[in-house]
Amino acid sequence: MGVFLSGGLDSSAVAAAMAAESGDAVKTFTVGFEDQDFDERPFGRLVAESLGAEHHELMVRPDVADVLPLLVRHYGEPFADSSALPTYCLSRAVRQSVKVALSGDGGDESFAGYNHYRLAERWGMFDFMPAAARKAVFSPLGKLLRALPGNNFATKAGRALGLLAANVPERYLWQIAVLKPEDKRACYTPTFRSLIAEGGRCEDRPADQEWDGRAEPPDWMMRHDQSFYLPDCLMVKTDVASMACGLEVRGPMLDHEFVEFAATIPADMKRRAGRGKFILRSALRDLLPAEILERPKAGFAVPLGRWLRGELADALAANLLDDRCRKRGLFRQDFLRRMADEHAGGRRDWSRRLWALMVLEMWFREFVD
Repeated sequence: MGVFLSGGLDSSAVAAAMAAESGDAVKTFTVGFEDQDFDERPFGRLVAESLGAEHHELMVRPDVADVLPLLVRHYGEPFADSSALPTYCLSRAVRQSVKVALSGDGGDESFAGYNHYRLAERWGMFDFMPAAARKAVFSPLGKLLRALPGNNFATKAGRALGLLAANVPERYLWQIAVLKPEDKRACYTPTFRSLIAEGGRCEDRPADQEWDGRAEPPDWMMRHDQSFYLPDCLMVKTDVASMACGLEVRGPMLDHEFVEFAATIPADMKRRAGRGKFILRSALRDLLPAEILERPKAGFAVPLGRWLRGELADALAANLLDDRCRKRGLFRQDFLRRMADEHAGGRRDWSRRLWALMVLEMWFREFVD
């Protein structure tokens, strides 16, 4: 048995607890990339040394263009979480040493660790005003600015005013959405819009969990993530990627008694001064190095922007900018080409949108065509 060790707080906590309970040195595994901005090895090494672990560092140099179609087939659905790729590569390497690995999944949802909680809270500076007053003041001006053609500053200012007018679920939904409302207006073809209308669903519907304004915003967002993002994305990602390699992965922080206990802790003991996991950091102060306790939230990120300008540039063009995608009639080719050109030229980071749309098109070609 081993443990995925990113050097973040959650996986480090699992490794520390595992080391305390084990009579042998814990086997820890950390993945790294050549791009230093995404390389977790120094943090994993620091934790492993503090625990006296049997540490393994794995440099990932995947042939992304070859691995991506494999992942599309394994997931069987248009699954566009880019961290599935390093999870698969890590699982494949770890399986050579152990049959079971523990992970830190679930900590962010129980202890308000995600950055989108902070971003959603940031736009609540005028929440002392009644919701109707905020909408009356900010919404009309925001819509006017967003309607101005070709003005990026006006679009951003209009978006900010819209977020000030919104409630917590609306801000949260905007933060987590891959395609923002203005992206959808620019990207969807009339054909796609008609298909959405026939389905009877609003493309910009509010989040799927009831909001009555009485819950603390972090509590509502954590509950939403536990109900949707965690089981529908993160657990699917890890389960499929690991089982494709014959590796069993278990998450101690997903133990139902632990989750139920964490839910009884007040939100202000989890988020303080714009940071999450306050009480968890305090509990681990004697178990982990200070550098890990104070490390900002990073997530399991990959150098996606660089890949789409380099290793994946040809795959991007072959999937999104060809006649096969155009004839599908779902997305406007001029907008897809604009995103690809601006991203390739470094003028704007469209990587998350481009990745999601490329995975969707690859899924169509694998399972639908």
